[in-house]
Amino acid sequence: MGKTMKRHSWKILAGVIALLVAGCSQSPSGSTNGPKVTVKDIAIAPFARGSSLASTTHVVNSGNEAAMNVKIAVTGTGIIKGDAEPAGMDALPADAASLPDIAPQAMTELPAVNQRAIEDEGDMRNFISGQWVLWVIGRVEYDDAAKKHHVSNFRWYYDYETNAYKAADKGNDVN
Repeated sequence: MGKTMKRHSWKILAGVIALLVAGCSQSPSGSTNGPKVTVKDIAIAPFARGSSLASTTHVVNSGNEAAMNVKIAVTGTGIIKGDAEPAGMDALPADAASLPDIAPQAMTELPAVNQRAIEDEGDMRNFISGQWVLWVIGRVEYDDAAKKHHVSNFRWYYDYETNAYKAADKGNDVN
């Protein structure tokens, strides 16, 4: 009976140590999942001749903590199909927008005006036919409660077949 008690005592002690170690890996709020800011979707405004193409980027914090000190830059571009895809952002530009903290499970809307204006019917046909591809690229930087810095990059393109923006195969990452 004494040996059995000792074995059980060691198992209990090992369990307590495991719980303590797990507790140390949690964030200051007790959550094991800090903030995670990503693009939920991008909506495009109807095309209008003579104006810039506009889209609205919906950014969501899918984590369990607020994202603090949020800075974001979003830009759009139209490129001719077959050209190289636009590069992502390696750093935030000086004019990056500062946002209030993004609460857990909260969404924020970010308007992005594409640099390319629809000048005439030929431009309209190029976009509608898919000959030109619309891109929205951006970067979000934010801190968690422990002051750890996080970066999310995104690159989405407009898919004319589905009439919606889609995440590109490369250039979408969260850390």
